[in-house]
Amino acid sequence: MEKRKEIKKVVKDKIKVREKFIVFKYRNDEDYKKGKYYEKSVDICDSELNCLLNAGITEMLNLMIGASALHFDNANAQIGVGNSNAAAVATQTDLQGGSTAWSVMDVTFPNVTNQKITFQGDFGSAEANFHWEECAVRYGAVGAVFNRVVADKGTKVAGETWVARDEVTLS
Repeated sequence: MEKRKEIKKVVKDKIKVREKFIVFKYRNDEDYKKGKYYEKSVDICDSELNCLLNAGITEMLNLMIGASALHFDNANAQIGVGNSNAAAVATQTDLQGGSTAWSVMDVTFPNVTNQKITFQGDFGSAEANFHWEECAVRYGAVGAVFNRVVADKGTKVAGETWVARDEVTLS
């Protein structure tokens, strides 16, 4: 009788996360209304400085199995910016900067296309007037923070309107 060798093979499959943090910069409200931005700042972030956060991952998994009703939809999701350039760590629960601001979603956001979810919010002339170095998305005013992106976007000054967009692609 021939002995069979049992071969165990461990398959390691990784989910790749790619984030694109985009800021559209408008000099004033009139230019904003016309859609005439003076700069479009794009950072593709797939480095160790950016990550999905544990609370956000857990919330996403709970949504998948119906264990949560906290939907990151237009009525509840918020996009935030801050002035910290500290590397993102999965255990963080919020933006890290001493100055931070949060915005509700623009109409039609968030949206999903293929494997990408896009969040977008506006920061008007009197909002978030500080150096932008980080971005995050959260559920409501005190809910789970989904991710954190670190990228230097410059300093927003009073009178300008900036639009923050965070695109998260999973593959």
